[in-house]
Amino acid sequence: MMEEMLNIEKINLSVKAIDCPICGKVSKRHSTAIRKIQDIGVKASHILEIKYSKHVCLHCKKIFNNSANKYARKCGRFSNKVRDKAINMLKKKNLREVSEIMENVYFVKVPQSTLHDWYVEDV
Repeated sequence: MMEEMLNIEKINLSVKAIDCPICGKVSKRHSTAIRKIQDIGVKASHILEIKYSKHVCLHCKKIFNNSANKYARKCGRFSNKVRDKAINMLKKKNLREVSEIMENVYFVKVPQSTLHDWYVEDV
């Protein structure tokens, strides 16, 4: 049995300071964290490992993270590329077919329930 290959792309979005989304004042970094997101692979699974910064505004007390929206939706496990590719295919194929294509061609295992939710949100 062949060992599954895994490609990890590290992205650093961590910054020392960022403007607060509520009051606009500069807020220093409190800490950092890592978020792992499944992305479309060419020959194997592809993971985006995104390092981001967490901030606490000293002026309005808002707690927030710098955004990774360019790569994935908030709290999403899959990249925007995966979501967009699947939604486009769902316009022409059924859930089972799209799920199989995503796994066998793009190396991303997306549950049919997730595909359904994405399609309903998009319509």
